[in-house]
Amino acid sequence: MDNSTDWLAAGGANPRVRLLISGLIAAHVLAVFICPFAFACQVSNQSMSPFASSLYAIARPYSQMLYLDHGYFFFAPDPGPCHLVRYEVTYTDGREKINKTFPSLADQWPRLLYHRHFMMAETLHNTYAPPTGPVEPTPPPAGATQEQKTQFQRVDLPLFREAKQAWEMRRDQHVAVRDSMVKHLESLHPGGKVSLVRVEHRPLFPNEVTEFGKKLNAADTYTDLVEPKTAGGAQ
Repeated sequence: MDNSTDWLAAGGANPRVRLLISGLIAAHVLAVFICPFAFACQVSNQSMSPFASSLYAIARPYSQMLYLDHGYFFFAPDPGPCHLVRYEVTYTDGREKINKTFPSLADQWPRLLYHRHFMMAETLHNTYAPPTGPVEPTPPPAGATQEQKTQFQRVDLPLFREAKQAWEMRRDQHVAVRDSMVKHLESLHPGGKVSLVRVEHRPLFPNEVTEFGKKLNAADTYTDLVEPKTAGGAQ
């Protein structure tokens, strides 16, 4: 019997060691469970139940270190819509404009290259934040009570500042990803001006297939997610 077997045998006979190992195994199993549980409790991308949120906050460092919190939404029972990027290249010298979409099986092959473009399109969508941030709360009127003034200073303003900071970080990230894609596409089409539009492709409902025979790529399953213009007209 080697030293490792001796150690295991000694640990098995020690209740404290057995309890420690059992606790570590239980904690790992719980961390594996919490990630899909938290996702199932999401109301939207920004909201989940308080109970699930509390559990996920505890497990997050360990889950992220071992990559246990990967994209469960990709799988059944409800994978949700997927996203594409449609881009247009226009020229000022009279050349015909180019309209393309990625990912595209016609342009990206082998499959690994298609998957890479699929993930880039999803990344652009997942980082999206609108061009305008949260609205600053209105200060209490002149005749407001002290309680209302305190609520504004200690609760409303801090919440607004936190939301604004989160929006700024997300917006900056989205713009950086978008501009990087535009720059790369313009390098592939010298002299052209590139504009991007995010496109959402929803899955079909069962009755659309069984009763109407609709195809997966039906035109009405695609929706352009056009970014609203700001007051200054910029996007």
